[in-house]
Amino acid sequence: MTLKMQYEHDHNKCMEECLELATVLAHKQNKPNKDFTKHIEEEIADVYFRLEKVSHYYNWVSITERIKIKKLKEQKKLDSSLESS
Repeated sequence: MTLKMQYEHDHNKCMEECLELATVLAHKQNKPNKDFTKHIEEEIADVYFRLEKVSHYYNWVSITERIKIKKLKEQKKLDSSLESS
């Protein structure tokens, strides 16, 4: 498989796994009394695996910096909501 073909394959599989996770999460929302835990865990694992493969095509420093920013924003929201309670 050429590098271009591998790149496309990795991205397509990642999209597929993300869609499968989104689907099972939507099912959980629509059927709150049904236990989707095992299925969600499997799909999360599949997404993590594919994201790890796809992330090698990109700048890991930029990715981790963005993750830090998202975590800080989330913490500020949490702190703010706790202060106003």
